[in-house]
Amino acid sequence: MREETVANRLAYYGVPGPREQTDWLRAAFRVANRNSLSDAVRFGIAARASQPFREQWLPFLDEFAATHGLEAPSVDLMMKPLNQYLVLGLPLSERVRLLRAHYAALVKVASRRLIACIWAGEALEVGTISGKSERYGIWLCATPVHLTRKEGELTLVLQHSESGQVLAKLTFLLSSTASDRLGVMVGGVQGPRSSTAKQAIISATRDLFGLRPRDAMLVALSSIANRIGADKIWGVSNSMHVHNARSRRHRERWHVDYDGFWAERGATRGWPFGWVMNVPAHPSRTGTTASGKRRDILKESVWCLGQSTLSGPTA
Repeated sequence: MREETVANRLAYYGVPGPREQTDWLRAAFRVANRNSLSDAVRFGIAARASQPFREQWLPFLDEFAATHGLEAPSVDLMMKPLNQYLVLGLPLSERVRLLRAHYAALVKVASRRLIACIWAGEALEVGTISGKSERYGIWLCATPVHLTRKEGELTLVLQHSESGQVLAKLTFLLSSTASDRLGVMVGGVQGPRSSTAKQAIISATRDLFGLRPRDAMLVALSSIANRIGADKIWGVSNSMHVHNARSRRHRERWHVDYDGFWAERGATRGWPFGWVMNVPAHPSRTGTTASGKRRDILKESVWCLGQSTLSGPTA
């Protein structure tokens, strides 16, 4: 009965009915069973309108799940926003290619537990770090968990342990370089959005001996990149960020200066997304005072957690 309802609703929008069922229409039925009827209709319309979506992305999800013994992917993963994803102006077919390359790389470097977790749209705690008086959790999440699904496939999150406040989010996916080595693409670096966000960042930075939350996540990402043998980290620029595809009202609420972020951290202008930096062999050591030396020790702790983020003890 529910499949008939979905098919009838899709037919209203000109989408084929049960007699013309295809893989993507059956996928719409799965969305209806696991989520809502309205989501199933949106999914069906999107699949009908986008050839790369229905002929490349959806078959890949089925093939990947079958090959690696996974359950059906999360609805959010199935409903990937390919028209606004990762970098402004990329053709849909190129976005699908990048997604396929990411998951092909992920199975080579990540534990089965982590892959299943991300596939299901969940989060996994990497570990905790300690400041002067507070503790902070580092998480690796599927992007829908923290509303970053347009910026990549994996999100590193720094979260205050007691309050649960998110202090930094860095979203990325895996890719390959021209020399067939792994690389990391960063599509988003965000902080908290609450009215008290600025004070929360200041307090956390002071407690972390001067280590800013976003820098902590960049250290973790650099460690991950080092661990998997990547040689480049690509960062999206202001002009190429996918946020530019949104309405003017939404763009005016965007306060992240990606060009400033990457330039301050030693990246250089480069193809294909605006900024590029080499993967370090270890975290930088800049401390000359007692607090600075404690900051360097803290960066080493974050780096150690990053080394086991993807593989972990269950790889």
